[in-house]
Amino acid sequence: MVHSSLKKVVHSPWMVLITVMVGTLLIGLDRTIVNLGLPGMISDFNVSVSSAGWIATAYIISNAVFVPVFGKLGDKLGNRIIYLWSFIGFIAISVFAGLSWNLSSMVFFRVLQGLVGAAIYPTAMALIAKTFTNPEERTQALGLWSASFAVSAVLGPLIGGPLIDNFSWRWLFYINLPVGIIGIFMTLWYLPHDKPVDKKTGFDYSGASVLAIALSSLVLVLEKGRDWGWLSLSSVLFYVIVIVFLIIFYFIEKRAKDPIIDLKLFSNRIYSNILLLSFITFSGMMGAMFLLPVFAQTYLGFNATQTGLLFIPMALTMFISAPLGGSLSRKIPLKYLVSFGMGLSAFGIYLFSGLDVRTTAVDLMIPLIVFAFGMGLSMAPMTSAAT
Repeated sequence: MVHSSLKKVVHSPWMVLITVMVGTLLIGLDRTIVNLGLPGMISDFNVSVSSAGWIATAYIISNAVFVPVFGKLGDKLGNRIIYLWSFIGFIAISVFAGLSWNLSSMVFFRVLQGLVGAAIYPTAMALIAKTFTNPEERTQALGLWSASFAVSAVLGPLIGGPLIDNFSWRWLFYINLPVGIIGIFMTLWYLPHDKPVDKKTGFDYSGASVLAIALSSLVLVLEKGRDWGWLSLSSVLFYVIVIVFLIIFYFIEKRAKDPIIDLKLFSNRIYSNILLLSFITFSGMMGAMFLLPVFAQTYLGFNATQTGLLFIPMALTMFISAPLGGSLSRKIPLKYLVSFGMGLSAFGIYLFSGLDVRTTAVDLMIPLIVFAFGMGLSMAPMTSAAT
């Protein structure tokens, strides 16, 4: 009887969801939490603010390039095995990043972190889609999983502040070790062995390489364009590289027997629109998450810990509204629910337009709550429709 009950828990779809949410939270946290430690790194490494920007840029470029690659490898090797080894690699590299002795070593380890971390998102989503065969439950599960990604951006300042105030920026990386070990055991225990869905065809190396050049060039110019000048020779050169290599990628994928990205997917209007909406939504959220801590600490005099506390209501709101959005998606047409959620999120961003030096903590929390509620309502139906 006990063995039978234990077996049900181990193979529970919801335990699979919780397990991949741990990985998603850990990788997502690393995107935002490191920004809080940049002042300490600048001081310890004796570098300029501009040079320190490569610590974030290196991770973003590497992460963007390898997400589609690992998505395809998951089809060929199995998503569980890719998820497990990327998790282990991420934890090990995090420890080395915490031991970095200069800027070059830190940038190198951040590139590796972005590479292995890129495997988590596509494999996690695939494991959820395979595990939850009931469409209604899948919608709720994907909504909660999407919320964990968004909440990771919120929790970055909350967790990172006390670590920096009480220890040092190096603990922003060391904290991944105990959390990661828990995640590894959960992966071994709860994630089912999935079979590869594609063993017959080869890997699209040409498409992957060309896409990597296009994506890395795009991310680089978006990240550095402000410093270089948006119409400077360097920026224009990267614009040309992006356009040329995307055109080459298009023709490679059209002829490939097993393309790394199936271009036919983009003929689906719903899928294409949801990709665009997701891009706009997360751009707004990541921009707010980057600027608000700077504003709170620079102009309002908050310390790192106090700044982190501002985001607790946002995190709680998102965890409430995400499953609510999944439930409502079964009763309200997708376009109405998503439109309402996007409108609410936009209103939340608009509320930030009145910020000044007289702004209080409550003045910051209210727009964050409004934004989070609208975003949570939208994420579940959007992710489910795209899947």
